Amino acid sequence: MPRIHLFIDTNVLLNFYHFADDSLEQLEQLADMISETGICLHLPQQVINELARNREAKLKAANDQFIKESLPSAVPRHMQQYAQCSEYVAAIEQAKKLRSQLVSLALADASNETLASDGLIRAVFDRATKYPEDENVFSTALQRMQKGNPPGKNGSIGDQYNWETLLKEVPEGDLHIVSKDGDYASLLNKSRPHPSLESEWGHKKAGHLHIYSEVRTFLKKYNEMLAQVPPAPNVLQQPIEVAAAPPAAQQQAQVEPPAVEVQHQPLNQEEAVEEVDPEKEEAMQMLVESESFATTHAAISRLGYFRMNLRRSDAERLIRAAVDNAQIRWIATDSDVYAFFVSLLTEHSDIDADLFEEAVDVFGLRPEPGDPFDD
Repeated sequence: MPRIHLFIDTNVLLNFYHFADDSLEQLEQLADMISETGICLHLPQQVINELARNREAKLKAANDQFIKESLPSAVPRHMQQYAQCSEYVAAIEQAKKLRSQLVSLALADASNETLASDGLIRAVFDRATKYPEDENVFSTALQRMQKGNPPGKNGSIGDQYNWETLLKEVPEGDLHIVSKDGDYASLLNKSRPHPSLESEWGHKKAGHLHIYSEVRTFLKKYNEMLAQVPPAPNVLQQPIEVAAAPPAAQQQAQVEPPAVEVQHQPLNQEEAVEEVDPEKEEAMQMLVESESFATTHAAISRLGYFRMNLRRSDAERLIRAAVDNAQIRWIATDSDVYAFFVSLLTEHSDIDADLFEEAVDVFGLRPEPGDPFDD
């Protein structure tokens, strides 16, 4: 399996000091997977600096929110006659004491940088590939910000600086980005990269961008990919016996019998179309049984020639493969894969409703209310 190149935005790391959906166990799992043959985490100095600058503010915000959470101790009059009422009031008082103790303990460890989050983030950083400050890269990032080019927000250069560092340092191929605030993602579909960044990466690095909002989402797909790696070939297999070629005289004497044309009456019009276009079936089978990213991309390219001839049953078969085959699902947001399957969904919207819903989730097409990046 090729090495996976990963970048984690500072906002994701800071969430380990707040109310993150990611767990500390997932951060520990990530640290274990960073190796010379597994995941390569690219770590610009800018990320290290941003984490150091914002760590305490994030901790304080989490503490303040935790303290302000309401613990209702008032009991309605009609419930006060029950024995459980006094137990409930006592439990609330105990919870308040425990909360106060938790805050105090966390403040002590936070001051000494001995929180569990601190240790795990250090472990991740120790295994990462680090890039020092670079004035030339910073100058390029400054120009990028002044032009208003993504990623990043107005008046902030951090994301542009990180992006320019990645463009310089990461080798050609795919890049996986975990970012919480959506600076690297499409506004229309947050599971896909920003179209401008995707185009730039493809042009300069000949690869695809993959976007995730949480470490756990990345790890889930990475583990799916590991599960799809075929076993090493068995070198102890018996050699295949090859029959010796007949003498030249016999070769000349051997004449193949004339081919017998089998008359077959197609059962319906769809079968007739299938008979005159066997290459379509071969391309579909290639995608359905894909066991690698390269095969998936090649099959998508071949199927582009037949897209207008795909029937509803063909579309259902291919979309089912996108849902079930991890080799397709893993790269569902790659531009060619995404464009092909989204076209299938729009052109064959009458496919099985349950399958349609499954595909909507795979390709991130489920609309979200309000700002898609409000957390």
